Amino acid sequence: MASVEAVEAVDRGGFRTGVPEHHPVKEVPRALRRLVRRGPAAAEKDCHPLYSCLFAQGGGLPSVAAAALPFLTALASDPANGARVTLVELIGDLNGAARDAGAQDTHGAWREEWRRQGDKITAFLADPAPSVRRAALLLADDDALLERGHAETDPAVRLPLLLALGTRAKTTDGTSETGSPDGRHRFAAAVEAVLSRVLRDDEPGMKVAAVIARRSGRTSPVRADLVVAGRRDSLHP
Repeated sequence: MASVEAVEAVDRGGFRTGVPEHHPVKEVPRALRRLVRRGPAAAEKDCHPLYSCLFAQGGGLPSVAAAALPFLTALASDPANGARVTLVELIGDLNGAARDAGAQDTHGAWREEWRRQGDKITAFLADPAPSVRRAALLLADDDALLERGHAETDPAVRLPLLLALGTRAKTTDGTSETGSPDGRHRFAAAVEAVLSRVLRDDEPGMKVAAVIARRSGRTSPVRADLVVAGRRDSLHP
C-alpha cells in the first residue's frame, strides 16, 4: 500500500513532467499524496493532475512516469482506494504511450519498472472487483489474457474479454510477444478454441461476442455465424 511517507521519500531531482513549464514535477507527489489521503473517497477527478503530468507532448512518456508507476500500482492494488479503476486505466494508457514511443530513453526506464511491477499488474486480472478486472484487460500479455479467457465468469468482463482475445489473435505483425511466429499461431489457435467453445455452449449474448471476436480484422460479414448461433438456440431452448 502506498503511503505519504513513501511518496515524500522519492528524490525528484532530474525528473521532468510532460509539460514542465505548466506542470512542475512537484505536482506528481502532490496528486499521489491526495489519492493516499482520500482513500475510499478518492475519485476519477483526483487522477486528472496525473494525466496532465505523466504524458509527454507529441507522444511518449516523461522521465517522471516510470518513477510514479510503483505508487500507481500500489494505489490501484489497495481495495480501500476509491479511484482504483481510473488508476488501472491510467497505467494502461501510460503503457500504451510507452509502447508507441519505441526505443526512447524514457521508454526503457518504463519497461524496466513495468517488469518490477509485473506480478502486481497481472494480479489486476484476477481482482475481486469485476470493474478492476475489466479495466485490466489492456494490461495483459497474450498468456495472461488467454488464462483469463478460461477463468472469467462475470458477463460484464467476459464480453470485452472475448473481444480483446479476438483482436489480439488477429494482429497482423505475424509474431507473438516473444517474437516467434509459431507462438503467434499457437495463441491464435488457443483463442479459436475458446471462441468455439463459447459458440457451442454459451448463452446468446456471449455467442454474439464470440462471433464478433472471431471476425475481428476480417472483411467477411458476421451474419452467417449469427444465423447459425440463432438456429442452435432455437433448436435447444
